[in-house]
Amino acid sequence: MFEKKENTSASILLNMFTRVKHLGGLYVESLRLKTTEKITIILAAVAFYAVAMALGLVGLVFISLAAGRMLAMSIEPYLAYFIIAAFYMLLLLLAFLWRRRIFIDPIARFISRVLVEMPEEERVRQAQLRKEMVCTMADRAEAEARAAERAVEKELEKTEDSHEE
Repeated sequence: MFEKKENTSASILLNMFTRVKHLGGLYVESLRLKTTEKITIILAAVAFYAVAMALGLVGLVFISLAAGRMLAMSIEPYLAYFIIAAFYMLLLLLAFLWRRRIFIDPIARFISRVLVEMPEEERVRQAQLRKEMVCTMADRAEAEARAAERAVEKELEKTEDSHEE
């Protein structure tokens, strides 16, 4: 009888171990799937922006050439190209000065949004804020429309008064 209890205890422990092992496998599989999804999102964004930047660069080159040729019609050609180059150096300086606001912060927000899951209460709070903002914008647009209607009515009254005299 003692052996039977030990046997059932061993089978219960074996069963628990098997279930815990299965649960651990499911957690690992879930982690792999989430990681794959997040890496896919990040790589798709990188690919999209790389293609967009390449196409934008090609367009920018042609626009720069056209602007240089147009300027060269009214001033010396070498001065025209110096002006275009100075414009790009100014853009480079501004990009360097605002690199955190233009590049670092948006990339950090994007990666943290992809990799870090937002708590449910924060998600609800942000949804409420968006709803309030939309309502505020709609109220503001409605008030502006009413103000415009009143202004038109006043103008019509002024024109009617001037015609009556």
